[in-house]
Amino acid sequence: WQWHKVRLSWNGSVDAQQKLRLWYLTPTQNLLLNFVRALLVAALALLMFGVLDNFRFKNIRPATPLLLWFLLLPTLSMQCPNVYADIPDKALLDELRTKLLEKPLPPDCLPSCAQIQQMRIALNDKALSIVLVIHAQQAVAIPLPAAYDQWLPSQVLVDGKAASGLFRDNNNLWIDLDIGEHQVTLSGTTAILSQFTLPLPLKPNWVNIQQLGWKVIGLQENNQIDDQLQFSRITTTARQNETTLEPSALPPFVRVERTLQLGLDWRVITQITRLSPADTPIVLDVPLMPGESVTTAGIRVKNGKVEVNIPARQTDLQWQSTLEKSDAINFIATDTTQSIDVLKADISPIWHVEADGIAMIHLNNATQWLPEWHPWPGEKITLHITRPASVEGQTLTIDNSLLSIRPGQRTQDADLSLSLRSSQGSQHTITLPEKAILQAVAINGQTQPLRQEGRKLTLPINPGQQEVSVSWTEAIGITGIMATPIIDLGMASVNANLNVSLGQDRWVLFAFGPQMGPAVLFWGELLVIFLLSTGLGKIPLTPLKSRQWFLLLVGLSQLPLQSAAIVVAWLMLLGWRTQQVSGVRYFNALQVTIGGLTLISLGILFLAVEQGLLGSPDMQVIGNQSSALNLNWYQDRSPAILPVATLISVPLIAYRLLMLCWSLWLAASLLNWLKWGWACFSSNGLWHKAVAKKIVVKENDKWLAGKDQN
Repeated sequence: WQWHKVRLSWNGSVDAQQKLRLWYLTPTQNLLLNFVRALLVAALALLMFGVLDNFRFKNIRPATPLLLWFLLLPTLSMQCPNVYADIPDKALLDELRTKLLEKPLPPDCLPSCAQIQQMRIALNDKALSIVLVIHAQQAVAIPLPAAYDQWLPSQVLVDGKAASGLFRDNNNLWIDLDIGEHQVTLSGTTAILSQFTLPLPLKPNWVNIQQLGWKVIGLQENNQIDDQLQFSRITTTARQNETTLEPSALPPFVRVERTLQLGLDWRVITQITRLSPADTPIVLDVPLMPGESVTTAGIRVKNGKVEVNIPARQTDLQWQSTLEKSDAINFIATDTTQSIDVLKADISPIWHVEADGIAMIHLNNATQWLPEWHPWPGEKITLHITRPASVEGQTLTIDNSLLSIRPGQRTQDADLSLSLRSSQGSQHTITLPEKAILQAVAINGQTQPLRQEGRKLTLPINPGQQEVSVSWTEAIGITGIMATPIIDLGMASVNANLNVSLGQDRWVLFAFGPQMGPAVLFWGELLVIFLLSTGLGKIPLTPLKSRQWFLLLVGLSQLPLQSAAIVVAWLMLLGWRTQQVSGVRYFNALQVTIGGLTLISLGILFLAVEQGLLGSPDMQVIGNQSSALNLNWYQDRSPAILPVATLISVPLIAYRLLMLCWSLWLAASLLNWLKWGWACFSSNGLWHKAVAKKIVVKENDKWLAGKDQN
C-alpha cells in the first residue's frame, strides 16, 4: 500500500453537529495544472522582458500580471488512489488455524482444578502422619503440606501405593495426581525441633488434628485454618530437667509499628516488619490498643489480640483499625522478646495533643509533623487529646486561581483551578457562568461526584491545603469580540490568573484586561510606518508616493526591520544612480552594488509574499509570557468576581485575503518599479572600460611623452 498523508489538527472541543469537508485534486488534474503553471511562468517572463508588447492584448497588459500572479499561487493537491486489502485465501487461513491449535490451551478449571476435602493429622513425640482426601478435576500437580527446613515425610502413598510423581521445588514438595478422587498419606518421624511449621499452600476444607504432647497454632474455633500450622512441643517437668541439645532456627523477631491517624475519624495502621531472617514462619500475638477494632478482612482477633501468622519468605503484614475517640490514649509496649514497638502520631490541626511518659522523637517529613516514640517493653505512653476552641475570623483563604479558556467554533471549554487553605471543614459555593455545563470536579487529584445546582457548585472543604479543579463547557462559539466568563468565587482572593488559548486560525487585533497582561505592539509600529512613509514620499529620488511607501512597509513589517531597510536603500540607490555621470569614480563598483542589492531585495519581497500567504501574522504580542495564541493576565488582588479579559480577533482568512491583495498590488507595482530601476541602472552606460592617461616625464632637461593604460 502507498498513500499520501495529510495531517489535520484543530483546537477546541468538537460536537456532533460539526462536519468535515475536503476538496482535493486527482492526479490527472494536478498534471494538467502543472503544465498550466509552466506556461504561465513563461508568459510572465516574456511579458516582463517586453517581448509581448506588440501583441493585440497590449492594452490589457497591466491586468495580465495580476491574473498570472494569482494563478501561480500554490495549489493544494492530494492524490487519493483507491487501494484495497486482499482477503487471504483458504490455504493461508487453514495454515493459520493449524498453528493456532498446535499450542495446548490450559484447562478452564485453573487455578481450582483440585481441592483437599479432608486432612487428618496424627502427631506424637515419635511420628507424624497426615492423611489427605483430594479431588482432582484435571491431571495436575498439587503442593503438599511439607517443607524441607521444617518437616519432610519419609513415605508418601497414593491410594495405598507408593507415589511415583513426587518432586521438590526449592522448599516445597509437589505430587502429580490424575483426575478423580485420591487418598494421599504422608508419614515420617517427628521433627526433633521444639517447634516446627507445616505450610498449607492448598488449604483443606476440613481438618482434624490428634496431637499428644504438642500445641497447635493456626486452627481456629470455627474449623478455619491459616496459611500454615505451627506445632510447639509441650515441655514437661521431666523434660525440663533434661539438658539436651537440639538444632533450632533463630527465633523470629519483628518490628510492630502503629500509626495513629487522628482526624475527623480516628484510625490505627499497624505494620509488622520482619527483622529476623525470612527462612522461618512467624506466629505471635499482637495486643490491640484500648478501643481499637480491626477493619481489615482476613485478620483474626482473639481475646483482644491479633493472631499474626506470617509464612516464610514474607517480610511484612499490615492491617487497619478504627479507634474510639477519648480524652486520653494509653499505650503500653508489649513485654516480649519477639518484637519491638514503635508508635507514631499523625495528628490533624483540629486536635491538640500533650504526651506523658518517655520522650518523643520529632520527625518532620515533607508535608506534616509526625512525632515518634520508641518504648522499651513495658513502658507506657499517654496522649492527652483536646480540641482547641475556635477563634473568630476568616477560616478559608484562596491563595491563587487560574481560569483557562479554550474557545472553539461552537463550544468553549473552561478550567478553573483553585488553591485553598482552610482551618476547618466546611462547604464553599462558587457561581459558574449561565450556560456552563459541568464536566468534572477534582480535589487533590481525586475526582468528586458533585453536581451543579443551576449556576451554583458546592465544594466540600477539608482542613488544610487542597487543590480544586473544575471543568465545564459552554455552548458559545468564538466571536470577533470575546470576553472571559464571569466567575464568582464566593469570596475575595489573591493571585488571580487568566489564560486564553486561541487556535491557529485567529488573528488577534487587540487585548484588554488587567494591567499585567499582553500588549499588541503592532499598532505603535504602524504609526511609525505612517510617519516614515510620509517622509519617504517627499524624497524625489524615487517615483513612489507616500501611500505606496506605506503599503510597501506594511507588508515588509512581518519580516525583520533590517529587511525593510535593505529594500528602502535599494530604491533610494537606484534613484541616486540617475544623477551620476559616466565619469564618476568607482562607477563599476556602484553597478555591482546595485545588482547585488537588486537580487537581495527581490528575495526579501518574495519572502514577504510567502510569509503573508502561508505564515501567521506577527502582531508583536508580548507581556506576562504571552504570545499570539496564548494570552495571560495577572491581578494580585481580586474581589469575589474574577477579573474579565476581552479579546478582539478576526479569522485568519481575513489576514490571508489582505496579504493576497497586497501581493497582487506588489506584483503590479514591481513591474513598473523594475522598468524604472532598469532605466536608472542603465543611464550613462552599464559598464565603463579603462581610460588611457598621458604621462609626461622630464629627463636630462628634455620632456618625454608616453601613455599609461589604467
